Amino acid sequence: MSEELKGNPSGASDLLIFCQRMDGRFYQKPPTKENKMEIITNPNYWDCECEENFIHPKTVTECPNGCEYDEEFSPDSRENEIDLLLKNRTD
Repeated sequence: MSEELKGNPSGASDLLIFCQRMDGRFYQKPPTKENKMEIITNPNYWDCECEENFIHPKTVTECPNGCEYDEEFSPDSRENEIDLLLKNRTD
């Protein structure tokens, strides 16, 4: 058994599975039955590596904050984080 699998009591690796819904959004699901958390991403936004202001619309292709990340090689943003950002802007 590999070292990666020895630390996990379920015998599964710590890798996440990415699944795509019919509407095109992606979500992550761990490969265990015990953890039922799903992470839904939005293909219209992406995350850079900045500590703050890390969510950008896909129309912005490079991070305006100067972290040198770009949309092409960055993950889609999590739907719940986008919802929080938009809620805070309207409050």
